[in-house]
Formats: sequence, structure tokens, C-alpha cells
Amino acid sequence: MSRRTAVVGTMPDRRNDRILRMPQIEELTQVPQGTLRYYRHLGRVPWLRKIGGRLGAWESDVYAWIEAQE
Repeated sequence: MSRRTAVVGTMPDRRNDRILRMPQIEELTQVPQGTLRYYRHLGRVPWLRKIGGRLGAWESDVYAWIEAQE
């Protein structure tokens, strides 16, 4: 029997969410990829992370960031 316990309510439901890659994120945000990488370095876009060796993000996180910038 496993000693791990599930923590309910800590992870967002990602079943209907897509992973976007840098070209898609650049198109949605209208921010160049180089700038997005720099913002990641500064910690301004914590939702941008390495996924399978490449930078990507959950679509809902990108849209939430866009809304927060307006």
C-alpha cells in the first residue's frame, strides 16, 4: 500500500487544455520569442517551462497572462 496521499484541489484540471509551443505563444501574445525567453529568465512568465526539452505552456495560462496584461 502506498503512503502517498492525494492533495485535492491543488492542481488545475488540464484535461481540456492544450500545450502550446513557442511559435503559437508568440502569435497569441504578439511578443517575440526572444522577449518571452528573457521574461522567463526574469521570472515574469512563470507559466513558460520546458516540456519535452522545448519551451511550452498550457493554453489557459497564456490566455490568463494576456488578460492580466490588459
